[in-house]
Amino acid sequence: MNEKKKNPEKNEKLIQVFGENVRKFRKERNLSQKELAELCDVDTITVSRIERNISNTTISTIAIIAEALRIPPSKLLED
Repeated sequence: MNEKKKNPEKNEKLIQVFGENVRKFRKERNLSQKELAELCDVDTITVSRIERNISNTTISTIAIIAEALRIPPSKLLED
């Protein structure tokens, strides 16, 4: 059977890019982590963990954050 191998380096890079983009767009909109968390109906700790590249978030959360930041979800994943 042909099993796909996971590439943790790619996953880590994507998590890092996502976190950096969340921080960048949040700051561009002059939002605190708390304000973004409230807009997304998540804990402030969740936003902090995303921005520090600790959290591997769900597609649903990506969409919610993108909507709160008024950008397409794809912008949050662009390197």
